[in-house]
Amino acid sequence: MRIVIECLSTKNIINIINKEIEEKLVNFRNKLTSCIKRKDSEKYREIDIEFHKFLINLSDNELVIKINENCNVLLLGYIKGLVLDYTISYAQHLKIIDSILEKDIEKATDVVQDYINAVMIKVI
Repeated sequence: MRIVIECLSTKNIINIINKEIEEKLVNFRNKLTSCIKRKDSEKYREIDIEFHKFLINLSDNELVIKINENCNVLLLGYIKGLVLDYTISYAQHLKIIDSILEKDIEKATDVVQDYINAVMIKVI
């Protein structure tokens, strides 16, 4: 379910992207990079969750947002803390951000799917 939610959100973001969204994405990239440089996995986790909420909320799809909120789809992946080593997660997040900034829907949805599949394999 999370793959569907985040892929739909990613497609919508690419369709509506503007300077403000681009700046927020770059800001997420900078925050994540800062955490990596400081080796601060706790702060990285916070920003990671904030990033995925940002993606979902920008879907502008009430149903997708409600499903995420009511089923805790996003937070289930964070129950035990970071599932993937944050340096691995970081590389995948950069690919997600870059593919959105490039407005490449196919690449962005592929990267999102790969990331969520890697997380789900670790959770299960």
